Amino acid sequence: MQQEQAQTQTFQYSGTITSWTVPSGVTSLIITAAGAQGGSIGSGTGGCGAYLTGTFTVSPGTVLTILVGGMPTSSGSHAAGGGGTYVALGSSYSSATPLIVAGGGGGATSGTGQGGQTTTNGGGPNPGYNGNGAPSSSCGGGGGGFYTSGCNDNYYPTTTGVGGKGFLQGGAGGVSSSTDYQIGGFGGGAPADYQGTCNIQAKHLRSYLNTSPCVSQLRGITSQFL
Repeated sequence: MQQEQAQTQTFQYSGTITSWTVPSGVTSLIITAAGAQGGSIGSGTGGCGAYLTGTFTVSPGTVLTILVGGMPTSSGSHAAGGGGTYVALGSSYSSATPLIVAGGGGGATSGTGQGGQTTTNGGGPNPGYNGNGAPSSSCGGGGGGFYTSGCNDNYYPTTTGVGGKGFLQGGAGGVSSSTDYQIGGFGGGAPADYQGTCNIQAKHLRSYLNTSPCVSQLRGITSQFL
């Protein structure tokens, strides 16, 4: 019997969470994901998102929930973190379980932002743990993890600084306590604050890291007909 050729589908940034159903006859997926680059302000260059590939055994009809992380798009005097790119098992993002996630890069107002990492947590100078969002710090709100959001800004505790949302909370980018600072990228990116080099970026999960391609997309889901 002739074996069917593998098929590839690529998902670009859309600012929304979408779903994809495993086609009939497909039992294996090769998924490549790239987190979003962090914001670039002034002479700074945002760090590249993590770039990950994994192979997964699946069943036809399985529903995957997909969030492609975005770069910070607002203007401002300080740079925010890029959003992570997530693929999870389940038809609802609020109850899905993680499959593969590529963390977003850190923002930079000068120099180069931190690259996305392959940990299980929201990251930065005060990282989260066990797949949760990063705590707040004097540098601003935390980046979102998979399970929970980053904590709010504690440098301006009486104002509106909000950390990046976790995937299960919808993945919105964090909002700074100052309207002059960038909003975090979609995918749980941390908001900017007064110290650009301290920005915390959203990041989560596993596989290997290669930060050379500075792109933001779910680069491909390759369906293996086995």
